[in-house]
Amino acid sequence: MTGDGITMHIPPECAGQTVEVSFGETPDCAIKRVRDRSDGTTDWYRIRWADAWAAAPDNDDIEFEPWNRAPAMPVEWAKMPKGWEP
Repeated sequence: MTGDGITMHIPPECAGQTVEVSFGETPDCAIKRVRDRSDGTTDWYRIRWADAWAAAPDNDDIEFEPWNRAPAMPVEWAKMPKGWEP
């Protein structure tokens, strides 16, 4: 799915849901978009890569392959203010 300035991927387990969760990335951060089809709202979340790497145990690789599965990140997603888009 392309739009909002970056390519967003919907993991298989998130496809076809009323609340659509998709993931993308920029050079600086991982992005999560949550679209609620029932009320038309969209919320954005992000994790800075530097924070994710700092929190990764023993600097293990962080698997960010949202075309296969929702990513398990070592830190919490930060919700962005209303109106924010990447």
